Amino acid sequence: MQSFKTVIVIIITAIIVGGGVYLWQQKPTQEIATEETQSEWQVINDTKIGYTIKYPANWPKAERDNGFGVSPGGGLGMSLQFYDKTENTKEELIGQLGNIAGTERSESRSEIKFNGIQATKVTVITSPPTPPITAVVLEAYGKIFVLQTSYSPDEFETFYRSFRILN
Repeated sequence: MQSFKTVIVIIITAIIVGGGVYLWQQKPTQEIATEETQSEWQVINDTKIGYTIKYPANWPKAERDNGFGVSPGGGLGMSLQFYDKTENTKEELIGQLGNIAGTERSESRSEIKFNGIQATKVTVITSPPTPPITAVVLEAYGKIFVLQTSYSPDEFETFYRSFRILN
């Protein structure tokens, strides 16, 4: 009788352990940029324009006249662009997000504050369906900064929250 109970305990333990291993293997993995993984992020200090920001170090960076873009292998990624307030308005730039000829466009907005910066967070959805565009738009020192992505919300959260205005 004692050996029968031992066998039952072993079987139940094996089922519990096996089930746990199975569930662990089935869980999708998603790397979220945390304080530890931010050490794998490259820092840009642009003293000419007056900002600093981080981006994933293993994402190639493409320079632009008014900012830069990064992507994990071409295509969708994240970008920072800056515009002179005398040539553009915040509303014009928000209106251009996802503005593709012949598509319907809807947007949602919320006012946010991070690192002492007041900004507008915008999500744009177009039809026919394309990945949603999320952008954070802010004004500082005569510039309008547009940080945007249509890629990963987790990396984008770390990307825009690392943005700082240099004094």
